[in-house]
Amino acid sequence: MNIPSPYFHSLNGRLRIKITQIKNSPLRALELESSLLKLQGIRHTKANPITGNLLILYDQGQISQTKIIDALESLGYLRGNGNIKKCPKATLSTHHHALAEELADRLIRHLAHIILKAAFQSLVSALT
Repeated sequence: MNIPSPYFHSLNGRLRIKITQIKNSPLRALELESSLLKLQGIRHTKANPITGNLLILYDQGQISQTKIIDALESLGYLRGNGNIKKCPKATLSTHHHALAEELADRLIRHLAHIILKAAFQSLVSALT
């Protein structure tokens, strides 16, 4: 399947799609969440008006990706023929790797700060 969207990612029972119409529009994001939750099989939705990302958690036994995509098209959030263009795996793994490295760097800096602060406090206590 191909979604006419710059970004699409799916796992079993989980769908993440970039929806440009909700970006910078908290009201449209809430309306989209509410509309999707009316569909049988949709367990959770989170439309982020800052990033434009839509996360959908669903029961695969009750609703298919195709039906979700069709619903998004009928609501006017996707245009096209219901085809999904998946984000290349290499792009995703590269992106995830970069995020993991950034998180590790921040964690190391935070831990170093805590250790240095404790050492400084011990030194001050020993000198007084």
